[in-house]
Amino acid sequence: MAIDIEEQYEKIYRYCYYRLKNQEQTEDVTQETFLRWFASDTYRDKNQLLHYLYTVAWNLCIDEHRRPVARPIPEDVPDRENDPLPSITLHAELDKLPPDDRELLLRCVNVEPM
Repeated sequence: MAIDIEEQYEKIYRYCYYRLKNQEQTEDVTQETFLRWFASDTYRDKNQLLHYLYTVAWNLCIDEHRRPVARPIPEDVPDRENDPLPSITLHAELDKLPPDDRELLLRCVNVEPM
């Protein structure tokens, strides 16, 4: 079975771009789709190549949508790193807990005890 890889690549690229609306992500997902096809022997000789490529591309597009987006921190947010107030408030609330609960919470969130 002779296939035109460039024609299939264009189809998958357009499909991914329609779903992702981002050129860089589209290029990555399209490339990954074909890398997975080249690594797979399952669909190489069958007439289901296009179905396989679309299925892999669809799953990779879903994975891209699930990936968390890094959002920049706005510049107008005050610097809380050197602000002692949250630390004082946290320790005041921790002091209200029974000692065993306080120790458990401190171990879970890795907060320095007072």
